[in-house]
Amino acid sequence: MWRRFAAACAALGGFLAVTSAVQAQTAWTTTVNTDVRYYAWTNSLGGSGAQLYAPIGVQLSGRPDPDWKFNFLLRGGSIWSRQSTGTVTTNVSTPTDTNLTPTATYLGWNGITPFVSVSFNLPTAKKASNPTTTASNNKTDPDVVATPAFGEGFNVGPTIGTNINISESLVLGLGAGYTYRGPFDQAGLSTLSRFKPGNVYTINTSLAYRGDMLSVQTSLAYSFESTTVQDGVALYRAGDRIVAGLQAAYTWNDNWGTKFSVNYAHFERIMSPPPACPIWCAKPSTPTAT
Repeated sequence: MWRRFAAACAALGGFLAVTSAVQAQTAWTTTVNTDVRYYAWTNSLGGSGAQLYAPIGVQLSGRPDPDWKFNFLLRGGSIWSRQSTGTVTTNVSTPTDTNLTPTATYLGWNGITPFVSVSFNLPTAKKASNPTTTASNNKTDPDVVATPAFGEGFNVGPTIGTNINISESLVLGLGAGYTYRGPFDQAGLSTLSRFKPGNVYTINTSLAYRGDMLSVQTSLAYSFESTTVQDGVALYRAGDRIVAGLQAAYTWNDNWGTKFSVNYAHFERIMSPPPACPIWCAKPSTPTAT
């Protein structure tokens, strides 16, 4: 009888172990991240401003099947901004647009990990409904704050890519994406314009190395846009862009490590169509580096 009891316990223990393993594989995890960012500035012309930005992100990840991994990322936030010139002071308080990005990754191929994702921008930010000087002055300087504009239209951006294991420590990444940017109303001094930004096409690659002490990652992306239209009239076409990055980290011991990163961006000339110019005009290209 004791042998039968021991066998039954062993069988039950094996069943519980398998059940726990399956639950561990199919478990879903949730991550919440938020912070608060404050900016303030003045200029030599008597202007000043301040911005308080509180972004929040929620990510849900899980593997309902051993060969598939799914991620759902939801990002949003709220923002308050004030900007003053010599004659006008503007204030705006609004939630930002909401971004939803589901991603599916296939893990069933040895050494190759393809993925597909779709990013949705939901226009939840408060837009100006009437043309006023106050509304037109809400946009802040992108060289000063990380969030110069508070919302766009409905955007959809599918992306496909794959990671290829060249060796145990070297991984090559390849990807391509397209973003449809929907129209939205934009306030001016005396009119309310229908603004349709250009759609964006992007290809990118990356190469990552991870050793015992040293890890290095390089990235390169090239993107170009279609023509931006305002009230049915071609306004401009943004120049092609190249963005490159290098990140490296070295672990000296359990308590100390060093990180290094450098980024470079090059923007080609902005093209302006007739009637602004008799031919497509070009503004100088702008390289930047950090």
